[in-house]
Amino acid sequence: MSNIILAVASFGGHLVQLENLVSKKADTIFISTIKSKNINDIIVDCNIGTPIKTLLCFIQSFFYICKYSPDCIITTGALPGLCFIITGKLLGKKTIWVDSIANADKLSSSGKIAKYFATVCLTQHPKLASKRVQFMGGIL
Repeated sequence: MSNIILAVASFGGHLVQLENLVSKKADTIFISTIKSKNINDIIVDCNIGTPIKTLLCFIQSFFYICKYSPDCIITTGALPGLCFIITGKLLGKKTIWVDSIANADKLSSSGKIAKYFATVCLTQHPKLASKRVQFMGGIL
């Protein structure tokens, strides 16, 4: 039996980085806030200023984690990815947060929270590594 990876990212650079990081295989399920050729399911886009959409995204994360029962959840952000990290943690799943390469001076707002919930929290900039955040190289 193969391991199922749930790969989640917001549109734009987050999704590009995720697609570069995780290959499209039968055991990888891609979820994003927009429809594209590799996306299996779409979730609501949310941010700190949209609390109702954020709540809906948490509900969707619970639904999709229960539906697919992944062995691991990986995300490159942003807040929709954080919803999956937190829900995954609560459901006992392994989770990986990869902070966006665009965040060179400090972790993203979501990354600052993810480091407390993710099984592994990664930065793409060595100067941002800390006790809870590891540097293992860049994606792009």
